[in-house]
Amino acid sequence: RSKESEVFYELAHQLPLPHNVSSHLDKASVMRLTISYLRVRKLLDAGDLDIEDEMKAQMNCFYLKALDGFVMVLTDDGDMIYISDNVNKYMGLTQFELTGHSVFDFTHPCDHEEMREMLTHRNGLVKKGKEQNTQRSFFLRMKCTLTSRGRTMNIKSATWKVLHCTGHIHVYDTNSNQSQCGYKKPPMT
Repeated sequence: RSKESEVFYELAHQLPLPHNVSSHLDKASVMRLTISYLRVRKLLDAGDLDIEDEMKAQMNCFYLKALDGFVMVLTDDGDMIYISDNVNKYMGLTQFELTGHSVFDFTHPCDHEEMREMLTHRNGLVKKGKEQNTQRSFFLRMKCTLTSRGRTMNIKSATWKVLHCTGHIHVYDTNSNQSQCGYKKPPMT
């Protein structure tokens, strides 16, 4: 039992989180955040993104300010693998409370069907000369724990806030399940 606690402690401190956050995580949260972190890393590796230079990194901090919203990255099954830390300002929920959970746990049940449709990429025939539309724009109701006075309330008392979600779908090759060292990669579903 003590060895298990030691392993979870070490794993928590390997996550890219502030020390005061990682030292207060329970075991389930450590696993949830670790899995999300690995999925984001896989997503970034699959996209063959170049390392940003200094100027791009400085510009990125201004995007969230200009956005008047927050950034959320979802898997095709609705898992929130990344949420910008300013989500708290808009929803009252923290980045750590949401990361690794299903978006369906925080959205109105009447919006689930549309949400699933938005997360689906259709591999159909496309007319010659046209690309498949990966753009998405839709409204959904999400749990909000902010009161009208800016205070936060318990999640069980949360109200629904209408969000306008815009973005696009990226499809990556998931067939390559061999790592660079030749071992099979674990499934990331």
